[in-house]
Amino acid sequence: MKNNNLPVCIIGSGLAAMSAALSLVERGVRPTILDVGLSLSDDISKLASEMGGVEPELWSESHKTLMFGNRSLDKEGIPLKLAFGSSYFYGVDSIDAPIQSLGGEFPPFSYAQGGLSVGWGASALPADPRDLSDWPSETKNLREHYQFLLRNIAYSAVDDRLSSNFPVYSSVIDPIKIQPGNLALLNDMEKANIFVKDQITFGQARSLVQATDSKNGLGCKYCGNCMSGCVYGAIFKSDKILKDLIAHDKIDYFCNHHVLKLAEDERGVTVYFKNKNNFGKLTFSKVFLAAGAVNSTRIILKSKNIYNSRTLLKAVPGFVMPMIRIGKANNTWPKANTLSGIFLEYKPILDFWAHCQISIPNELVLKKIDLQFSSNWHPSAIKSLLSRHLVVATVTLHSNFGNGYALSLVRDGVTENDTLVSSREPPGEAKNAIREAMKKLSGITRKFGCYPLSSFALDSTISNGYHIGGSMPMKSRPVNSTDTDILGRPLGFQRVHVIDSSIFPTIPATTIGLLAMANSARIIKSVHLE
Repeated sequence: MKNNNLPVCIIGSGLAAMSAALSLVERGVRPTILDVGLSLSDDISKLASEMGGVEPELWSESHKTLMFGNRSLDKEGIPLKLAFGSSYFYGVDSIDAPIQSLGGEFPPFSYAQGGLSVGWGASALPADPRDLSDWPSETKNLREHYQFLLRNIAYSAVDDRLSSNFPVYSSVIDPIKIQPGNLALLNDMEKANIFVKDQITFGQARSLVQATDSKNGLGCKYCGNCMSGCVYGAIFKSDKILKDLIAHDKIDYFCNHHVLKLAEDERGVTVYFKNKNNFGKLTFSKVFLAAGAVNSTRIILKSKNIYNSRTLLKAVPGFVMPMIRIGKANNTWPKANTLSGIFLEYKPILDFWAHCQISIPNELVLKKIDLQFSSNWHPSAIKSLLSRHLVVATVTLHSNFGNGYALSLVRDGVTENDTLVSSREPPGEAKNAIREAMKKLSGITRKFGCYPLSSFALDSTISNGYHIGGSMPMKSRPVNSTDTDILGRPLGFQRVHVIDSSIFPTIPATTIGLLAMANSARIIKSVHLE
């Protein structure tokens, strides 16, 4: 790639980045995308393509073991989601971007093509504007941007009770078939009359999943392996947009570009990067930074020479709660879609929603049970009992009640490889908030015959946070060096726009992916392009 002046640059290929790419292309702009762009190994990609070309019944046992095995099942705690058996999309310490943790886990980040969407669950629920109370007023109305995105992405949704507070925002919805066990749970919730206007609502889970075959791709085949990735491409990942734009020659995409810092002057923005073993730079009129909350923060701290200064990265707290259901739940696995089945939204603290995803056990839970009781005297009876009566609830809370991460960039005086140091904030009020949310959830679920096993619950206060962001919060009037304006411009910049979750003033409990995409589209459509 020549070092020429280029018009517009996007850094990254995750959800916010690809939303920006769609929005720019709609405006008639051909963006250049710089990305690290790690991908699956060629042999696994080839096997996934081969398996995606036939029906699930034709898969060999050896291929299923290779593609859907999960080595984290042997460890304590919640199993790690993998992509076809690989953890490549989880960011790790590297020579190009060192990161050090002072105890505990790193905050989640990725260098993969598609970012963390490579391994996400695709759940998609728009935020209630009341959960964005700390956001500048100009940034809260995202209706048209949700609608724009859902015209371009398959959406599995039902216009049900959830719509009372969380509109569908799409005229074209194609819901996946809900498992009989989850449908029975929904019916129990309806019979128990737990709905309370603006306090408790529920409905079928919503996700960015293609339910049926169309010109845009294959639909769900109900193969029972959603937690390991979809060989048919029915579960949306942001690299689907990337590949479509490349195929239609709408963008210029360059991988293996690890962006280090940005410098702005009257001529434009110079992007400094490392490409394999070489350093380079390119100048653009505008730069839209969407490298993910951790990496975008690193790039801006370095660009502004902010060293040895504490920057707070917010995280939503949460917990996983197993429950026993009195009635049996019919689990059709492996002939099932195993993504989240039901959304339950409730308000345990103040006027902020807690987001609860309830389902009968997915394949990771079922396999975990199998391992847990493999040496038991009567393993089949115990596993049968658990699989038929077990329900799993995953709950997230608003970031106002969470403990995030303190980030600090430490200078390397010899190379460009400054170290980002991360430490988890003390649990503080997060423990109390989780306790209150558990108590409120228990009161709700008992009404429809599900009894929480509180002693087996796992919370997020010491492990990896769920959703992260807010390190460079949008403000109507930026004051601090890491503040951004309503267009995501860090204080002192005019041509650099940060567009991922790092600019969220706070993070609602509801799913973060669709919100990040909508806010990115809002910024792109509001920016003046020369």
